[in-house]
Amino acid sequence: MLCDDFRGNFALNWEIIRPDKDHYSLTKNPGKLTITTQRGTIHADVEHDAVSEGIRAKNIFLVHNPMAADSDVGITLAVSKSSPPSTISKWD
Repeated sequence: MLCDDFRGNFALNWEIIRPDKDHYSLTKNPGKLTITTQRGTIHADVEHDAVSEGIRAKNIFLVHNPMAADSDVGITLAVSKSSPPSTISKWD
């Protein structure tokens, strides 16, 4: 079983796609990985995505699956928010 308790450093070998260290923290909320959201998309045709305005998403955290390809995998994740979400829409 893999586990990361986010106690000041990463216990797992995370691959961070387009890292932006100003928008993630292991110290802001001890014991949690805190990611401050930013505009961006993972859409394949990012240049034509009207909502993201051509910005690729940052701070995508990935960890390699150590299990065999035909194995069952379970993931437990807890998400919390510190403030109400705001919405910016091109369609308003």
